[in-house]
Amino acid sequence: MLSALATKVKHKKQKMQPYKSVAEGLKEQLIKQDTRIGKLEVVVPKLQQQFATVSSSVSSLSNHSRINNIEITNVKQFMGENVVDMAIKFGQEVDVVIEKSDIDKGHRVNSTNKSKPKLIIVRLTSNLKKTELLEAIREKTKAGYNLTSESQGVSSKEMVFVNHHQTVEMKKIHYHVRKLQIHRSGCYEDGVIWVQHKDDSSSYVRNLTDLRTLYAKFKIPLVFEREV
Repeated sequence: MLSALATKVKHKKQKMQPYKSVAEGLKEQLIKQDTRIGKLEVVVPKLQQQFATVSSSVSSLSNHSRINNIEITNVKQFMGENVVDMAIKFGQEVDVVIEKSDIDKGHRVNSTNKSKPKLIIVRLTSNLKKTELLEAIREKTKAGYNLTSESQGVSSKEMVFVNHHQTVEMKKIHYHVRKLQIHRSGCYEDGVIWVQHKDDSSSYVRNLTDLRTLYAKFKIPLVFEREV
């Protein structure tokens, strides 16, 4: 009887042998996978950091390339328009003299908001002239004066806006800075958003990393998803 039982056990072991080999093979594969995952856990954060650094550099270069640009929005397109002349006329409206020699070039580009007219981008030859124009428009707006397309020969009471020419990402970042409502003043200049907080401390936001840091400082969750 014992001999018969021993024989059965032997047969069982023989039948289990292929499964044992498979299990050992799977165990070896799991060890290799764990090794690969361990390496990835080291490499991925480094790659993410490198990507963030490169993205920040590209963003900075893109913003710097727009340093002399203004963006004019909400001007209806019409036949025979001259965007250079438009910039000159908007300057006249706010008592800023802009000569044709002050303008490098101008053109329209598609807006991310398809229901709005194409944006007008004008590159001035001097950052000082751009700053003079934007400050004059800001002061006029504070005094209750609004730019419209009427000076361009277009019958429209809709407001026209003249601003810094920001990248789409920077527009989103600027929106989220304003959305915080934890500052008493702030401004955008040459790719950097400067924020003076109510406690008189200051922050500089140049990219998405800086924005996350700013939100974390005030323990507010950041949902970066708004389309501009």
